[in-house]
Amino acid sequence: MMEVWLRSIQGKRLQSVMGLFHEYEADRDRRAQQFCFVVDTLQPFKLFGGGDGVSIRMSEQCMSEVDMQEFGRMVRLDISQSHPFSQFISKKISSVAVVISNREEATIGVVINFDGRGFSILNLGDEFYIYDEIPKEILAEEKLSIVLVG
Repeated sequence: MMEVWLRSIQGKRLQSVMGLFHEYEADRDRRAQQFCFVVDTLQPFKLFGGGDGVSIRMSEQCMSEVDMQEFGRMVRLDISQSHPFSQFISKKISSVAVVISNREEATIGVVINFDGRGFSILNLGDEFYIYDEIPKEILAEEKLSIVLVG
């Protein structure tokens, strides 16, 4: 399903990005636990951790807020104007790739490009990291392969 969706977004414009964050009392995690991308004419899609601590998954259902009572709550925030997403809103997606960890033997991320520039989202140890360019140390340590979809 992931590669089918990634193929379908090529040539479309990124409209918005939402993030799902854990909030407890006055504190909010800095890293989103899920992302929802809205792209021209397509159903929004959710990017989330695969439950094994390393892989990523996609779903056509965007996330919703959750009240976890004494453990806080999950809040949905528009992060379209945050780095790096703000520079790509309304821009056409030129290529996409999956990031495969040969160490973990799993798909751990995606790369979305807009005419030579873009961003990567990686699941590293059950936390999402966003990069303009994946650091060389992570490429080597995780034995990453970047495979274009298309």
